[in-house]
Amino acid sequence: MLKENITILSKYKSVYTLLIAFCASYTLSYLLYSLFYYFSPYFWTLNLDVKTEDLAPIVRSYLEKDGAEVYVIFFVVSIYLLLTYLISSFIVKIQSIYIFALLAVISCAFLYKIGFHFPMPPENTNNFKDFLLALFSFISLPFFIKFLQYRSYLQYGFVFIFCFISCLISTGHISHFDYDFVVSPALRLYHGYNLSEIYFQYDLFLTSFPYLLILLDIDLSYLMLICQISFFIFYIVLFLFARQFFKDSNLPYYFLICEISIRIYALFCDHATIFQISPLRLDIWILLVLLAHKKGVFHYSMGLLLGLLLIVHKSFGTIYTAVYLETLLFLFIIDVFSDKEQPNFLTSIKKQFYIYFQKTYFNIVIIAVFYLISLFMFGSDSASATSLYRSIGIGFSKISELSFYWHIFAFKGFFFFVLLYYKGKLDPKYFQICILILFLAIGNSFYFYGRSHENNLINISSIFLLLPFIALDIINSNNTILKMGKIYHYLPALFFAVIIYGYYHRIQQIAEIKLHHLKHGRFYALEKKHFEYAIGNEKNVIIKYTKNSKKVYFITLADGYYYYTLGIKPEGFFQPSSIFIYKKDMVSFLGKLLKENYMLVITIQGEYDQIIDTIAKNNNLKIQRDTISDNTNPQSSLSVIYLQGEALQINTIKY
Repeated sequence: MLKENITILSKYKSVYTLLIAFCASYTLSYLLYSLFYYFSPYFWTLNLDVKTEDLAPIVRSYLEKDGAEVYVIFFVVSIYLLLTYLISSFIVKIQSIYIFALLAVISCAFLYKIGFHFPMPPENTNNFKDFLLALFSFISLPFFIKFLQYRSYLQYGFVFIFCFISCLISTGHISHFDYDFVVSPALRLYHGYNLSEIYFQYDLFLTSFPYLLILLDIDLSYLMLICQISFFIFYIVLFLFARQFFKDSNLPYYFLICEISIRIYALFCDHATIFQISPLRLDIWILLVLLAHKKGVFHYSMGLLLGLLLIVHKSFGTIYTAVYLETLLFLFIIDVFSDKEQPNFLTSIKKQFYIYFQKTYFNIVIIAVFYLISLFMFGSDSASATSLYRSIGIGFSKISELSFYWHIFAFKGFFFFVLLYYKGKLDPKYFQICILILFLAIGNSFYFYGRSHENNLINISSIFLLLPFIALDIINSNNTILKMGKIYHYLPALFFAVIIYGYYHRIQQIAEIKLHHLKHGRFYALEKKHFEYAIGNEKNVIIKYTKNSKKVYFITLADGYYYYTLGIKPEGFFQPSSIFIYKKDMVSFLGKLLKENYMLVITIQGEYDQIIDTIAKNNNLKIQRDTISDNTNPQSSLSVIYLQGEALQINTIKY
């Protein structure tokens, strides 16, 4: 019986090997998952010890301490990749079906433990109806993809129309609070402040877009259009890359349909509502992949691009630089173990070290030079503020034990095994690019690690989704046993069917809104000058009340739009006011402004009244509070604070 089992396993060795790797990846994930949550009470306490009452009001609402979770997971993933390959390879060599059965049982236990929870699923579901629609999608999609293959104009026409409707037709409003993180620092740039005098929450690259609009006197509402165009261009570029990279000409269409269905239609809000989730911030990795595909991972242009990103896109530039160096390290380790020509291990290390030093030293020098330039340009304050956000835990939260991320975590190990298992059949340049993509996926995970909200998995799904499609392409192209003809094309169709089952109601709702707006010619935004619409008539009220004074400081959820609309220069390193970290610093800064005869315009109710009282008490000041409102919108009111008798001599205006 045992001999028969071994004979069967030998005949289908590739299938057996992949099943071993898959089960081993989930088994090891379960082990590391258990260790992670066992020790988590310790590293969750490694944030800077700060009393919540010492933090500024808005920042305090985003405080949830996750300690060193980000760094722990990043380190664990790297160890996990190596362990998955080593353990899977060992089990394959001994060909024990009993160990395989044990791994399968543990994998099932892990799957049962974490479940399969769609990130941010819609509330209204109809399981039977959704199942029928998913089944229909599973059956029909391969026929649709085959239909596209008849004519090239059908292929490119579909891609263009699908991307146009999905990306360039909005279904929601701009988030003034989120876009303000680039509008306010852009105004500081416009008014001549040095880079070292500005805190860039979303880095210089994103801030440059509102800066150019302000410089060219173009309506700031077009920021939403820029965000939408970035999605459109990104998906066109991603599709063209997939067309060149995938061996199977059908996979790029499956990939594009699945990815847009997740990233655009499964999201709980419009894709352009929040600027920080645009490809301009989260998908710059595509430039590294395109450059590696064109020039190779060792080309000096990689160092130049990373160096540039360290300046203009600092947060992700730093992550991608670390990822690039880790990629080089892993390639070095792989080549050391793959070198069969050297008599001993030490000689192999010396040989590969010399080879890699020759290939990479120029890139490392370029990166180091650009890093020093970045420090000189931005100064230490910006880096200190960014580090403070991280060390305190502002905006960070703990990863759920039932998060969908743990499936992604497990698949990374399987993907790494697939790459090494088929390494001998892959072009060296192709293999290196795949390793780079894997580590870029790990690096992009930082965006999820930081906040750990499930919707962030959707926001960075593009590079995650590349991994299973590349794995599928490699397995199909290099494994004669697993080539299954037409059946093979139902595997990505099954993936799409799962998406339909999980998100059909949200996909349907968003698609209906898009088609309605398309019918009425609304191609990019629901209202022109929407930011002015949101401010309403407050502009005229403020101008009338302050007699058009430029010495006004705003504490709102859209500071930059007020400054821009009223032509006022924003004061303070931290702009908008919502990113002030410590309350004492805010109290000190606002007290200084009041002494300089500034008026404070506050639209946020609550603790700011106490802050003003503290300022008055600390500085022995007599402060005047006035509330002004607009007759056309009684619910809207502004609180205006100034020094009594020393600021503008204005009586309260009543409407």
